Amino acid sequence: MTAFLRRLLRPSTKQSIFRADDSGRSEVGRVLGGIVVCLAVTALLSSGRLVDMAEGLEFGPNRDRWVGLAGAVDRAAAALSLDRPARSIDTALGRSDADATIVLGELAQNPSPLTARTTTVPTTATTTPPTTTQPGGQNQEPTTTVEPTTTTATTPPTTAPSTTTTRVLGVANVNDPLRVWVGGDSLGEYVGSRLLYKVANPSVTAVELEFEISTGLARPDYFDWPGRLSEVMVREDRPQVVVFMAGGNDDQDMSRDGGRLVLLSEDWLTEYRQRTATMMDIAAYPDAQLIWVNLPPMKDGKRQEMASAVNQILSEEAALRSWVTVVDIVPMFTGPSGGFEQFLVRTGSERTTKARANDGVHITASASQWVAELVWTSINASWQFDESVSATTTVPQPTTSTSEPPATEDPLATTSTTS
Repeated sequence: MTAFLRRLLRPSTKQSIFRADDSGRSEVGRVLGGIVVCLAVTALLSSGRLVDMAEGLEFGPNRDRWVGLAGAVDRAAAALSLDRPARSIDTALGRSDADATIVLGELAQNPSPLTARTTTVPTTATTTPPTTTQPGGQNQEPTTTVEPTTTTATTPPTTAPSTTTTRVLGVANVNDPLRVWVGGDSLGEYVGSRLLYKVANPSVTAVELEFEISTGLARPDYFDWPGRLSEVMVREDRPQVVVFMAGGNDDQDMSRDGGRLVLLSEDWLTEYRQRTATMMDIAAYPDAQLIWVNLPPMKDGKRQEMASAVNQILSEEAALRSWVTVVDIVPMFTGPSGGFEQFLVRTGSERTTKARANDGVHITASASQWVAELVWTSINASWQFDESVSATTTVPQPTTSTSEPPATEDPLATTSTTS
């Protein structure tokens, strides 16, 4: 018995996995064949997801090839009924391919002449790049205070008086904190995190963060921001302040009614304006404020051309809506050349700060603090805060769906495209 077990556990002859057996097949061949079969079955069972992934690619020949291949797999899966398990799971989880319902706010549903208001859109004097090599302390937090200046966003003169004062929307306190929802792509993720953890007063604010990587307004088939904002604004506890920052990924063609709109063409600009206006109108409530942070200068020329066009659309559409404030960060991140600058010395400080990531798109964590301060100043212009609290009152804490960002100042140093 012992000899039998010894022979079973340690065969007397060893055979290479690369050597074919009596049937002419090797162990490697069996393994590779099994892997191929598993991949094929997985592709058939999840064919719908393959189609979604292919359609989410940027328009071009590469996307066309993948869409065609994924479509062929999806048709084969349907013919073999292998797509039924995935569809059953989607049905059970309430998933649907139907477009989200767009719900406009009260002011947009009942258009009437809106009283223009002078909004505090904080800016700072243009920062300048260092004249010497960057010091070792480039990643330290800036210590200067944002000094806001006032600019005026008004509706056309035919419907608005020439001068008004800032409209106070309400009062927040420890028992009824200001509900702030911050959303966008990765460009604004650090801004929202800094607003939550470093800038906003946690005793009188409840900040909710929601970010989706590689999103914008150009590709609602990938992520539908108007649909998502509609869901947020119809909640019983809808936010009183909406902060939105996205657009760095929108340097691509768009689709409308099955047709392709070439980047920055007249049709593209018209469609992008409509999508921007829709986002603004979704937040159109008398007791709500939408703060839209525009795009900073971009290093890449093509992306900068897109950013300039988007910023112009934002300014023009916001001027027609009293509930919208655009926080202009372009002066803050513009160098003496009139464009992109990676290292900046903030006005009032002698410290050099790496303000932009190596990809020429993102804003570093330190510079995101500057933007968050501008947003907070804008919020303070429209809301009053009462921090008084009795000894028995529990101070509510802010809520967030994301964690605090890491301490690194350049989160995407190796990234070449917007995330």
